[in-house]
Amino acid sequence: MDYFSRFNMRYGTEYIEPNNYLSQKVPLVYFCDYLRAKEPSNPNFLLVFKNKDNIQPIPMLEKASSILNLILEFTFSVHFGKLNYTQKASKNNLVMVCVPRSRKEGELTDTQKYFRKTVSDFAKNHPLIGDATSAIIRIKNTATTHLSRGAYATDGNMPYPGITKDTCYIDESQIKGKYVILVDDIYTKSVNVVEDCAQALLDYGAYKVMVFTIAKTKKFEVNLDELF
Repeated sequence: MDYFSRFNMRYGTEYIEPNNYLSQKVPLVYFCDYLRAKEPSNPNFLLVFKNKDNIQPIPMLEKASSILNLILEFTFSVHFGKLNYTQKASKNNLVMVCVPRSRKEGELTDTQKYFRKTVSDFAKNHPLIGDATSAIIRIKNTATTHLSRGAYATDGNMPYPGITKDTCYIDESQIKGKYVILVDDIYTKSVNVVEDCAQALLDYGAYKVMVFTIAKTKKFEVNLDELF
């Protein structure tokens, strides 16, 4: 707990409510708040995974990966016992999936794939969770929602209902009938990337979807140009 004291921890459960992107409410678990850009209590280690130039040194990636793994271990040890629909879960029916990056798979750097790799390794080593991090793969670029201008990721659409199914390969065999934990770094209400991805999983036969993010923006009134 002392290690995590730097973060504005919440590790609570709430619900993402239905909207034009999502047909039913789904549980949301998040570890800490994301406050204004550059706040020391933010999970700023996540910035390491977002580097688009593939120049992050291995020790820095491994440190960020270690922090992410600790947060995953801590949060799931707290919450698994409280989630009714995971009480009878096993590696056969409880799987972990990542929200895909905005860029298509072939354009991602090794650095940008490291968040998913860490989640994949966590699932493989967890006694209750199966690894389905390859179930959703982006095959067509979409706009980067944390950037409001600039050349990076301007050749794709902003979120719209159904964008996940339109721009991703989805392996139905990995998610049909499963309890799915959908993992992302930061959840921001009204961006709707997570909502659309959760709906795609439900449409492809997921039995239940729970969203887990490292952080949730405390308020949507944030200057997107300052985030990165």
